Amino acid sequence: MDKTVVVTGSGQGLGLVLANTFASNGWKVIGTGLKPRPENMDQGVRYVELDSSNPDATINFWRQLKDEIGEQTVSLINNAGGYIGGGLLELQPEDYIKQINSIYLTGVYMSRGLIANFNKARLFNMISASAMKPLKDNGAYGAAKTAAAHFFNSLQQQYPPEQYQITNLYPDKMATHGEDNTAMSPKDIAEFILSLAESETSFYLKDAYIYSLKK
Repeated sequence: MDKTVVVTGSGQGLGLVLANTFASNGWKVIGTGLKPRPENMDQGVRYVELDSSNPDATINFWRQLKDEIGEQTVSLINNAGGYIGGGLLELQPEDYIKQINSIYLTGVYMSRGLIANFNKARLFNMISASAMKPLKDNGAYGAAKTAAAHFFNSLQQQYPPEQYQITNLYPDKMATHGEDNTAMSPKDIAEFILSLAESETSFYLKDAYIYSLKK
């Protein structure tokens, strides 16, 4: 049976690495993003330009996928959400709205569409250590990540893992936009998530806080 994974925010950064990593390991990968398909995306990835913060667009996306693959077990990696940093008076009101839309609502609508159409799935949610530790000039991003953490923790209580395995990941600093000797490698994170998605053990990982070995 084909293994299918949907990766949101796959047009750049960790999302692109995730999509390429899963594709190179034999998965059927559907990457979503707001921008056109990146040139360095694996040819095995099917890329869909999708505004995942739009509830109608997301439900249509999942209905079409259900028609295409039937009752297959599917995995979803909720990764979308850009970073907007700044202090209270530096940020504009629309910056807070953008962070809630791109991080929190994207996760809500994509998860809702998945669960409405598939009776069994695995969800991997890229949250952030920022959700657990407030930082200066990080109010918009950190608050949106905290909302996402609350939402996915609630889902873990609503659905049994035999039906939906929901794994929340809280990575610290990651080198998603160039070399950084103090940050984690996106490739390492992608390989870790791949191992979780392919796991057939009698247990699953519910929440994981991930930190770099280097400081």
